[in-house]
Amino acid sequence: MKRDRPPRRVSSIRRLLGLSTAPLFLLLAISPVHAEFSVRKVEVETDRDRLLISADMDLGLTAQVEAAVNNGVPIVLLTRIALVRNGVLWNDEIDHVTTRARLRYHALSDHYVVDVSDSEGIEMFRSVDDALRRIGTVRDISLTIPGAVATPDYSLAVRSRLDIEALPGPLRPMAFLSSDWRLDSKWTHWRLGP
Repeated sequence: MKRDRPPRRVSSIRRLLGLSTAPLFLLLAISPVHAEFSVRKVEVETDRDRLLISADMDLGLTAQVEAAVNNGVPIVLLTRIALVRNGVLWNDEIDHVTTRARLRYHALSDHYVVDVSDSEGIEMFRSVDDALRRIGTVRDISLTIPGAVATPDYSLAVRSRLDIEALPGPLRPMAFLSSDWRLDSKWTHWRLGP
C-alpha cells in the first residue's frame, strides 16, 4: 500500500532567494582563505597636457568568492585611478578613470573569461590566477593635467575592489554581510612632483 506524503514546504529563505539550498550551504561552508587586493606598482609618464598611468595590482580571491565564480557567478572588479589635489582639510579630485572588468567561468570550454571595459572583446584564460593577473594590469590610463601638477600638492590615488552591487540579486545580501566578499585594496596614494 502506497502512503501519500504531505507536500514539502519550501522555506521562505529558499523561496526569497530562488536558490537551491545545496549551493548556498556549499558557499557558506567553505573556510575563508586569506586573500586581499593591493596596489603593487604605479608608473606615471607626462605627455603634454596628459598623465599616462600604468598600474599593477595583486588581486586574490577568497575561497568563497572563487567557489562562486567556479559555480557560474560572474563578478565585477573595479579599478579607479584619480588625480587628487591634496588639501589641508580635504582632497579635491581633479580627474579620474574607472576601469571595469567582468570575470566569469565558462564551464563548457573550462576557461575563465575576462571582459575589460577599456579593451576590445574578451580574453580567455586557463586559470583564475592568470585571469586576475590580466585584470590587475592596467596600462596607459590618461588623466588631464592642470597647470602646475609637478608640485607636492598633487598625488595619484589608486583603488581596486570587488563590486558587490554588480552581483546577482539573490547573492547580494549575503555578500554585504560577509567579510569574505569585501575585497578592496583601499586607496593607495603616490605623490607627484620632485
